Order: sequence, then C-alpha cells, then structure tokens
Amino acid sequence: MKGSEEWTQRLVPIQYIPATRTFLHIRPYYEHTDLDYSEALGLIIDDSSDTFRGEYVETAIHALLRDSSPDPVFDDKDLVDMLAEAYLCTQEICGEVIAKVLPQAYVDAIESIGQERIAAYRLGMGIAIKDTPLAQPLYAGALSAGTQGTLLWIWSLALKTWDHYLLRENPIRAPAILLIDEIENHLHPTWQRRVIPALLKHFPGLQIFATTHSPFVVAGLKAGQVHLLKRDGEGRVTATTNTEDVVGWTADEILRNMMGVDDPTDDATAAAARELRQLRNEMPLADEEAEAQRQERIQELRQKVNRDLLAGGPMAAQRELFEENLSSILEQYRKSRDLNQENN
Repeated sequence: MKGSEEWTQRLVPIQYIPATRTFLHIRPYYEHTDLDYSEALGLIIDDSSDTFRGEYVETAIHALLRDSSPDPVFDDKDLVDMLAEAYLCTQEICGEVIAKVLPQAYVDAIESIGQERIAAYRLGMGIAIKDTPLAQPLYAGALSAGTQGTLLWIWSLALKTWDHYLLRENPIRAPAILLIDEIENHLHPTWQRRVIPALLKHFPGLQIFATTHSPFVVAGLKAGQVHLLKRDGEGRVTATTNTEDVVGWTADEILRNMMGVDDPTDDATAAAARELRQLRNEMPLADEEAEAQRQERIQELRQKVNRDLLAGGPMAAQRELFEENLSSILEQYRKSRDLNQENN
C-alpha cells in the first residue's frame, strides 16, 4: 500500500492543500468503485492539480474499509490511530457540529445503476452530528463546506503520512509538512482560532505553512511565526516577520497593527473616520463662517464614528476614557482647594 515512487522517496511527507477545494455531494454512486485502496490512495498522492479533490479521499476511505476484514475491521493499528486522530482533530475544530463518535457506514436510498437497483453504501462517510440521533448518521457530503472540507483534508494528511511511514511505528508523531492556502476557508471565526492548535495537538510532528487573511488564525502565534506580505504602489512585494508574540491580542488589534486595516469596520464608517481625523488635525480657519461649518461637520462625523474606532481600538478607548475621568477628578480637586483657600 505505497504511493508513487516520487512520494515514497521523500524524507518527510508533504501535504499541499490549495485554496480551491471540491467537496462531497449526494450524487450517484462512486466513479471509482472498482479501485483497490492502493489505487485510490494513488489518486490523492499523484494529484498535482490546483484543486483539492475531496471525492478522492472518500474513494480511498471507502476502498480501505471495503477491502479490510473482517466486517470490516482495520488490521493496521497505526492506520486506525491515524484516521481516528484525524477525526478527533476535526471534531475539536468543529466541535459544535460533530459528535464524539467515529465515522459509520452511510446507506443511500436505493439507486438505479443501469438496469440494477442497489443500495449505495458509503463506508466511513456516515457522520454523527449533535442535533440528530446517533443511530441516524448524516452523509458527510451533507455537512457544511467548512465541516466536511476540514475533515477531508485532515484525513488526506493522515493517509499520506501513514503511507509514507508505512514501516515505522507511531507515524502519528513523525515529522510531516502541511502547505495550505487560506487555512480559514469556510470556517466560523471560533473554528478559525482552533485550527492550528488542534493540528499541532493531534499531529505533534507537523510543520505548518499556511496563508490566511484571518486575524483569528494569527492570534496566539509566537514571535517569528507570522510573515507579513505587503505590496507597494508599484506592485513590489516585501516580507516582514513579527518580533513579538501575538498572544492576548484582539482581532481589532491584529487587523490594525499587522494587517493594515486602519479602520476595521464598514467602508462608509471608515471613510467618515478618515475625514474626521483629517478635520481634527487641521488648524482653525480664519474665516469664522468656514470654521463654524468645519466644527459642525466634525460634530456630524463624531455621531457616525464611535469612540473605539477613533481611539484606535478597545484598549486605546479605555485609556482615553480613563484619562478623561482622571482629568475631571483632578479638576474637581483643584476647584476644591481653591475654594478652601478662599474660605481661609
């Protein structure tokens, strides 16, 4: 059960997941029903297109279960552990949907294939979810793109890693490389911040190279782990690396300080904030009527833009409010002293 010669000659398995991914759909039975597991795995390993093919993973899982014995039961404990760990990893990311139950067989309604009518068994593709009875698993292809996509590419990672370390014990802890474009694809923000910690927990030998536009993926990373790519006005791209941990940062702070989003809000409010800052930085106008109009516009813009946005984020807003309160207390104290001195 080995993959292509090129793959098996590599020192470390490399899994590439492009940004474009196809998922599963309730459709007529498999196109590759006659493939054995080695051939099905070859579809995954030899695929060099710019699209991740989820149906190849389904074909490999189905062939593996179909060809195993007895009933079917895996004979290879390492493979069992790899696939189970991949499933648990997905469950940890998508915990609001997937129940803590291993995949089961899913049986489609009777299908017509040529002149025959048969039940289509999708082995391993029955996923127990939290809002349906466990006795009635849902077909993986009926899950959301985020849930099924995450399950399929993590399964693909597990299959490739196991195949590469076929004769090595405990391949789940062995070194592997994951190259993934837009790792946050289709994931809820809560899931986005779980994806990297979950992968490193369940695949401790994994090295991850991921692109992302999500502050929730970046949050929690250490110094030197984030490489920011910026394009200047002439189209040149430069890269910088973070020099401090991104631990405890809010999404707002990451957007402002790392991703270049000065005003992380809707476009109209952001435009109002830019105009307000410009007007506040101008010197008072000599013409009284023009200055009155400027002040009126400033007040109008203030009503559109909230304190957090103007101040530069929640922490800055709290600091500004503290300074205002402190100034008010000091002013009351000064007036009280002045009054006491007059009475004396």
